[in-house]
Amino acid sequence: MRRIRIGLTGLASVFLVVVLGAAIFSMFGDGQRDGNMAAANASDTANRGEATEPLAELGLTPNADSHARR
Repeated sequence: MRRIRIGLTGLASVFLVVVLGAAIFSMFGDGQRDGNMAAANASDTANRGEATEPLAELGLTPNADSHARR
């Protein structure tokens, strides 16, 4: 019973440290991340019309347009 209690206490302490670290990083890192996300979203919306089938562009699946041409 003692080993279980020590293990659960250790697991809970690691969980609290991870949650605390995530809260600290999210509090201090929001300014820079928002700018990068805005730039990424702008480029995604600009390329969205071209990239209708991303798997077909990578060659993983056949493109629907290539079947229509045959």
